[in-house]
Amino acid sequence: MIKEFPSESFEVEKPKSPEDTREFSKRFSEVQRDKLAFYIKTLKKTEKESIESLKLKIRQFYEEQNEIRQNWIETQTERDVKYQSEKRKVLFLHGIPVPNDFRMSAGYRHAFEDTISEVEKALIVAFLQPAISTTTMHFENETPSHEKLPFRTGLILNGGKILNASEFDEGTFSRGFDARYSKYSSKDSSVQTDIDEKIEGAVERIDNKQNTRGWNEISVYRPEVYALYVAIEESEELNEMEKDMLNKSSRLLGIPVVYLRRNGDIINSSTDQQMSVDDLMKIKISIDKETKIEILGNLLHENNVALSRINEVSS
Repeated sequence: MIKEFPSESFEVEKPKSPEDTREFSKRFSEVQRDKLAFYIKTLKKTEKESIESLKLKIRQFYEEQNEIRQNWIETQTERDVKYQSEKRKVLFLHGIPVPNDFRMSAGYRHAFEDTISEVEKALIVAFLQPAISTTTMHFENETPSHEKLPFRTGLILNGGKILNASEFDEGTFSRGFDARYSKYSSKDSSVQTDIDEKIEGAVERIDNKQNTRGWNEISVYRPEVYALYVAIEESEELNEMEKDMLNKSSRLLGIPVVYLRRNGDIINSSTDQQMSVDDLMKIKISIDKETKIEILGNLLHENNVALSRINEVSS
């Protein structure tokens, strides 16, 4: 049972970044850690290399992780979703398909065994803040292309830190709540170091309609949600399932539903008034831990992984 929450907007404290290199590697480089562990295990069996060689491998791993961690700390501004949204005049969109009839692939997949509903997905993204994939839409283009959106309904972000960015759909997958890895890249850390350049390439490629493989993909750590969107024209209508998802999610989260038009207009669905991106950026969600648990209800019943996450992001 999901309890409805009154429509209000509040301030939310920025999530803290991991400091320690070992903890950083656990959070953002789990795939690489698995490969290192496999190497160590294989080495013990074959005994083809010396202990000194093994120590060198481990030292090199943590030296590389420390460099990535330092870059992560030093580029927090460049990684900020709100900063990039304002700098590049784009919206960061996370699609929620209706109906949501397939298994989830975002950073909460390991915490929920069964397929969840569209409304539950919106709540989980807002409350548990798992790493998610997004795509961008330029809101100052004369004719922004809806064809580049993977789904016509979903969430708009105004916060979070960018892990990685690509001009193509990277088919990213999650490990835990906080990391997303490319299916196609040889890089094992989910954190790219040349992030501003990568974001620029991803955004400009999609704006110039040079991307023939679909939409761009930008992974976001600890996303912050400020609106629900539907890419729809004035002459088009929502189906009943879309209306239900958008209206329920809007009431529970206390955020507006906006229509994204092909001419670049952003329309508040409840007032039919045009909104600026500055208007949207002022909206924030902050709901205390107890209320989050109450709203999510049975989703958290005996789910220690999700409850632990609620405690982490609400502290």
